[in-house]
Order: sequence, then structure tokens, then C-alpha cells
Amino acid sequence: MAQGKQVRPDFTRLFSRLRAFNTHQRLAVCCFMSALVNGERIAALIDQIARACSACPRCASRQSGRHGFANGLLRYRCSACGKTFNGLTGTPLALRHQ
Repeated sequence: MAQGKQVRPDFTRLFSRLRAFNTHQRLAVCCFMSALVNGERIAALIDQIARACSACPRCASRQSGRHGFANGLLRYRCSACGKTFNGLTGTPLALRHQ
């Protein structure tokens, strides 16, 4: 834990429980947390790329706006053709599911 920072009591209890886990259980927690953190980083990177290339992949219009979230990714709606898309639309990863 970071030195000089106040730790909330619920985190202290959580960390003490983690110390009681066996190696297999600790590894499972690490894998879960890694996937959670890395998934958020990947979604942020995809959104950053999508904002830089904000043209609609279907009609190439640059008139689009935010339209909620789907599967952790920001969705956009094209004002010209009405279609929605995200940062993965038109890429080989577009139809992949976790």
C-alpha cells in the first residue's frame, strides 16, 4: 500500500482477507483485477482513436455525436445517415466478443 496515505477501514479488511488466501486464490484475484484494469485501458484507447477519426465508417460524414455506451465502448450516431458506430467499427475486431 502507498505510504503516507490514509487507508479506509473496508480496504484494510479486504487486504487482510486477501492475505489469508492460498496461492491459487491469490492468482485468481490477480487475473481478475488485471483483466478489469486492462479492459478499461483498452476501451479508453479505442475511444481515443475513434475521436481522432470521427468520420462515420459508413458514409464518411464528420457530423456525428455521442450516443451512449455499448460493451464498455463509447458509441456515436451519425447525423447524416443515422447509423451508430464505435471505435472498432470497420476493423477486424468489430465483431469479436469477450
